[in-house]
Amino acid sequence: MENTCPTLPSDIIYEVLTRVPLQSLQSFRQVCAEWRQMIHQTYFIKLHSERTKTLNGYFIQSLEKNKYYSSFVSMNQNPSVSTPSLEFLPKNVKIEASSSIHGLLCCTIQDRPIRYLICKPATKEWRKIPNPKARYFTERIEIVVQSSAPLQYKIIRLSQPNHNKDHLICEIFDSQSWKWRRSIDIKMGYFDELLSLGCGVLINGSLHWLTNYNRIFAFDVANENWKMISLPQQQLSINEDFLNKKVVEYEGCLSLCYYKETWMELWVMKDSIREVWERKKTINIEEYQPIFADLYTSEVAFLLDVFKVIWYNFQLHKSTETKISRKIAREAYIYKSDLTPLIHTR
Repeated sequence: MENTCPTLPSDIIYEVLTRVPLQSLQSFRQVCAEWRQMIHQTYFIKLHSERTKTLNGYFIQSLEKNKYYSSFVSMNQNPSVSTPSLEFLPKNVKIEASSSIHGLLCCTIQDRPIRYLICKPATKEWRKIPNPKARYFTERIEIVVQSSAPLQYKIIRLSQPNHNKDHLICEIFDSQSWKWRRSIDIKMGYFDELLSLGCGVLINGSLHWLTNYNRIFAFDVANENWKMISLPQQQLSINEDFLNKKVVEYEGCLSLCYYKETWMELWVMKDSIREVWERKKTINIEEYQPIFADLYTSEVAFLLDVFKVIWYNFQLHKSTETKISRKIAREAYIYKSDLTPLIHTR
């Protein structure tokens, strides 16, 4: 099949794409494989951030003496854009979830009772939202932006009732109604099946988490249904703790990283209908023992270490380090944002 991309010279296409709004890149990367690969390259992301004055990095969160601390780190800090922080929020705020590219965070104020809020650190705006109704322990929570003009988003909260360990209660906050409502209950396949720690990965409208039974739990946000996805057959035969595996996004595709002490494998979902996986590459990480957190770009792994984070370019075998003030980073929330003020639906 011939390449269906527009016939403009590639250098002109590159110049145009590095100047489009951040949210538009989500649509442009679906045009063809060439554009998708281009948009996920490290230098493209750096140049796009500079030209559009957008933020691209992670909020790192730590917990010390029952108090949460957070800081923003970026591989290429743009000097024309102020470094975002959460200092404009009430004290002792915990990040619960981040939107993928719209710069929104869902947080909780760790008082008694706990209160929920939505904020955009890039513009220092925030607003309280109602608390969920189910008073169970929050297993996972995510925010998914459906529209930026006007701003519309959903917050998906999964909690587990004390009396029923194989069920997850699903609640959804809708910014249009400004209310929480209970959606379908999720019955896990096994009594002790757990979702992996960390953020869910949003691919094609579904949130994905790895489970300890070598499956990927996928929740379709629009249709509010779910399914389980099998791992690559080669991975099913590996009897390893699921902490050695992590679901990630690789060039817009659902992917799986399996990592050991000195190397890491990257598997990509080649066919989502038939659930066909392809081993994309094996990466040597012998020099680095930190915790693998995410794929920052198609060439760069993002790692957490003591008092620092590391961007490791596994194609060039080079790394960039950024110091952090806290010894142990518990979570990393990807944060991409423009500087456009929020326009709430209410």
